Amino acid sequence: MGQCGIASNQMSVLLKPHIIEVTPAFVEYADKMWATIRNGKRAFTSRPKCDALLYEWFMVCNKYVSPPKNLSHDFIWNGMKIDCKEVNGKHFTIQKNKRQFYIDSVNKKELSHFLFYESTRDFDTILRVGDVVTVTPLYVLPAKTVIKSINSSEFENAEGFVPKSILEMLAENEHE
Repeated sequence: MGQCGIASNQMSVLLKPHIIEVTPAFVEYADKMWATIRNGKRAFTSRPKCDALLYEWFMVCNKYVSPPKNLSHDFIWNGMKIDCKEVNGKHFTIQKNKRQFYIDSVNKKELSHFLFYESTRDFDTILRVGDVVTVTPLYVLPAKTVIKSINSSEFENAEGFVPKSILEMLAENEHE
């Protein structure tokens, strides 16, 4: 058995690296998400942040996974409601007011797992048609386990963080 008690050959669809070429359809989708207003505010703090949706958009469009049922997860795979998190630094940062959102989502059974991945995209530049981004999934971990591992943050825009080394340790424990 692999991570989360799932046979490793089944998990490979989620943990397989992908080289994704940015299409006009994705740029249109990201622009639409940038224009989205929720609770009187933009849903994203900048247009480049919308480009973090590339991986989940790619997975849904290619029918590797099922589309989400609500905002608590990015897609559904094998009964798991998964929220994708890009981790290109030393830790996974939890933005202000998100910890309680994650807890509530888990309690409502609207979120079961996080999928952590790295990508080659430039966080400060908007993706354009023809750009190529390599996405390397790292770990699929139960959301409850990740939430319990959140450390407090002293940064103004972050509520907490989980160091990448802790994510790695949690993944190793899932294998046991």
